[in-house]
Amino acid sequence: MSWIFSRYIAALLLGRLVLIAGGMTAVVVFLDFLSDGDQVIAQSDELFLPILRYSALRLPIILAQVLPISAFFAGCFTFAQLSRNSELAALHAAGVPKAHLAVAALPAALLVAVFQFMIEDLAVPRATAALQSWGIGDYVSGGEGEEQAFWLRRGDDILRYRGADATDHVLLDVTIFRRDTTGNLTERIDAPTALYDNGRWLLQDAEVTSANDVTRRSYPNYYWDTSLSPSLLEAVASHPRVASLSALLQAQSQSGTGNQPDYVFRVWLHERISRPISTVLLVLLTIALARPSGRGPGGGWWIAISMAIGFALWSLDGLMLKLGEHGLLVPWVAAWVPTFVIALTAGWVALYVEHQASWRDGRAPPSSVARRA
Repeated sequence: MSWIFSRYIAALLLGRLVLIAGGMTAVVVFLDFLSDGDQVIAQSDELFLPILRYSALRLPIILAQVLPISAFFAGCFTFAQLSRNSELAALHAAGVPKAHLAVAALPAALLVAVFQFMIEDLAVPRATAALQSWGIGDYVSGGEGEEQAFWLRRGDDILRYRGADATDHVLLDVTIFRRDTTGNLTERIDAPTALYDNGRWLLQDAEVTSANDVTRRSYPNYYWDTSLSPSLLEAVASHPRVASLSALLQAQSQSGTGNQPDYVFRVWLHERISRPISTVLLVLLTIALARPSGRGPGGGWWIAISMAIGFALWSLDGLMLKLGEHGLLVPWVAAWVPTFVIALTAGWVALYVEHQASWRDGRAPPSSVARRA
């Protein structure tokens, strides 16, 4: 397959992807703003700048969600057009197998996967951090009118803080609940600020309350001995869904740390790697679903069935992910089984379509030839 044809496929596929992903993202951003727009406007004296800021911050998060299914729909429409224009029929008559079409479309699919990974690994964590700092909509952990609080676990200790300065490694309004090995509370430590100093957290003007005799002691400087570094704190403070790959790897190496169970971090670590691969396979699935000729009867139904198959596989990925997050599936099963199902579906559909095309052309399928031999 020539490089010229590969560029032709890429131009058609990427052009439709931009239109579909852009349209779906715009609709979701608009609906999302209708849900939280009153909070956005109420927290500022201006009107348009907060709206633009909120939409810009939500854009990469929504784009990361719609990009896989948008890539599948773009592939469906691309190869449907090639089929209607009899270009696929000409290639089929020339003896070009679908494997060569897959090779031609692979560079564009890989480009989409790389873009998706960059959005999920770079843009989404930064946008989420900005929204959490802003405290808008679903990014407020406290109740309405309450200041946002962050919770996480480190070993037997539970940490709560209401703000952080990542540059100076300072936590604000800190509360540490210390527990014994059986989970019973032993003491509570409150401090207005905590500063990371030489591998320990220095709690300034701390008040320590013992759970045994309910006595309270004050300390100008109180050290919390823990291996929770600022970088690890940043890695585990957010939901694994919006964490970068490096943060997930760091959290995975420190068992018993974070605001989620360890298996949730493992699920999203596998998911972060498998999602771009699934997107590539969804694009290749559209090649397997494409018929050489789209002018015959049932062409519209075939496109509808193809899109339904893609949507079902995309939904399967979300279902397996939820089961993995709730601990009902092993992390690698929750993340990789949908990818394997997409690959198996693409292979089976390619063989089925090739079988049907062979009979329409008056050629026996390879299996029949092998049996007669």
